[in-house]
Amino acid sequence: MTGARPEGFGAYVRVLLNWYKNGQLWIRVTDETEAPVEHMLLHALKDVADPQLRRDIQETLMIRPRKQVGNKDKRKKSTMKEKSVASSR
Repeated sequence: MTGARPEGFGAYVRVLLNWYKNGQLWIRVTDETEAPVEHMLLHALKDVADPQLRRDIQETLMIRPRKQVGNKDKRKKSTMKEKSVASSR
């Protein structure tokens, strides 16, 4: 099935991977609909012919959920700062 994909498919997947690595988690696919980049990468993974690109996608998707971890850490830090300020008063 990998031969059925157009030549530009690898470039398309590299762009999605770059966006995802840089924090863009959703893309607009129509005027009213957005799609998760992570899901698109996972779906495309089965058709990527380039073994290095496949490894890059796998490593990126297997590390951790991207925004969820960062947001929890930020919330913990801000809560700790608030408690520290409140206790010093």
